[in-house]
Amino acid sequence: MRSRWILSLLLAALLPIPLAAQRGGGPAGPQQTSTPEPLKFRYMGPAPAGRIASVSGVAGDANTYYLGSASGGLWKSTDAGQTFVPIFDDQNVAAIGSIAVADSDPNIVWVGTGEPWVIRYVDVMGDGVYKSLDAGKTWQHVGLGETGRISRVLIHPTNPNIIYVCAQGRLTGPQEERGVFKSTDGGSNWQRVLFVDRNTGCSGLDMDRSDPNTLIAGTWQVEQHTWAQLSGGPGSGVYVTHDGGAKWTHATTGLPKSPLGKIDVSIAQSNTRRIYALIQTADQGSLWRSDDAGVTWKVVSWDRSLIGRAGYYIKLMVNPQNPDDVFISSSSFHRSTNGGATFSGNGGVNPFQGQASCGDCHDIWIDPKDPVRYVLTDDGGASINTQQGNSRVTLPNGQMYHVHVDNRVPYWIYSNRQDDGTMRGPMTVSEQTGNGRLPPGSTMPQPVGGFGRGGRGGGRAGVPAGAGAPGAAAPAANTPTGARGAAPSQTAPAGGAQPGGQPQPATAAPAQFAGGGRGGAN
Repeated sequence: MRSRWILSLLLAALLPIPLAAQRGGGPAGPQQTSTPEPLKFRYMGPAPAGRIASVSGVAGDANTYYLGSASGGLWKSTDAGQTFVPIFDDQNVAAIGSIAVADSDPNIVWVGTGEPWVIRYVDVMGDGVYKSLDAGKTWQHVGLGETGRISRVLIHPTNPNIIYVCAQGRLTGPQEERGVFKSTDGGSNWQRVLFVDRNTGCSGLDMDRSDPNTLIAGTWQVEQHTWAQLSGGPGSGVYVTHDGGAKWTHATTGLPKSPLGKIDVSIAQSNTRRIYALIQTADQGSLWRSDDAGVTWKVVSWDRSLIGRAGYYIKLMVNPQNPDDVFISSSSFHRSTNGGATFSGNGGVNPFQGQASCGDCHDIWIDPKDPVRYVLTDDGGASINTQQGNSRVTLPNGQMYHVHVDNRVPYWIYSNRQDDGTMRGPMTVSEQTGNGRLPPGSTMPQPVGGFGRGGRGGGRAGVPAGAGAPGAAAPAANTPTGARGAAPSQTAPAGGAQPGGQPQPATAAPAQFAGGGRGGAN
């Protein structure tokens, strides 16, 4: 099934039938004799700004990126992030929780499904793990179908047949399919190597790339209900293995006392005795550091903003070339250059690495060969930082809460998007697609006379209408940003481009709809 069409606002926009027939009367002129085009789904909108849950690049390759949507499949760029195409639509799952590219062969790509950023009972679940041996052209489902949400996939740096999967579980009740799983044959067989209990899953996992038998895991005891998220309990903790998962040690010296909540962990690859743990606690601190490979720990930060609303955030990563340079995603982006002692927010005070930032931030990827190049994802898209500056990426998908149409002819479509506003637009015109490039025929064909555009962008539209249409030029890297870092809402000027590259007649656009607040701010 085509996963991008499921939870994105891709409506079954019907081509207009004769107006007289819609109004109940017979046509006055000659009858139409040609066969109408078959009904098909077409992308309608709204303006791109949906949540990107996961990201990976390719070490040393500034052209290739993978972005995993919260509910819109996997997208790939081969032009430095200017454009992205969907490469996962034929799979039976939409939520992409983790992406991993093999160090030894960039054609080997693994995807863990189900979103790990836990916020509500109806979050989109996954059905296990997939692998591609041809850089995303084809995919094979390789098991762990009941794990629900996958936080992390790790590939052995020299043997790509050895895989570790950090599985949260569905969280809606006790289950066995939680913890850390390992395969030594490329996913044909799996062994659960770390399991705490049926109420506890894995929320964080990292590997010592110089000694791949050494891994550190963060576990999270949590229950997700319609009325509450119950985060924390004795199952949450930090575990270390030095033999590829055969035996794990529960680290406790210097770490906070139970009950603990969600945990993420990260090893400083340039000094692997340095390990960090970001831990949700009530009043015991936020960030811990070990300088002896996880044997003993000390709290280094009590900054509560690092662990706010932890279920939806808690992401930690260390610059692969600097053990003191720590990245943390929360409701905003935080960065420390002194080993976690102090943090700056939203882009930081690090001009040598640019000012990439995010809002409602989620995943982080840093190029191990060039840490100036990193990617942040958030509720409105992604930001790519390079030596040349920061560029913003938006894709044509989102989580829509409701959809409705009115009775005008042609009818208008109304909806509201997760963490955004309420928007509307005519059924005759598809919205622009940002950095996304859809297959031919995915958008509405343009009538000869044109209908103009509606106010489909609430708080986060992308670039001017048509700039993100299939075949159109990519938006400029320095496009001004608005809420969540996305570009401000705009309508197409008279004579501007429409989706598909067709010119728009110089006619007035329909009146914009004033967005009625944030449609489900979470």
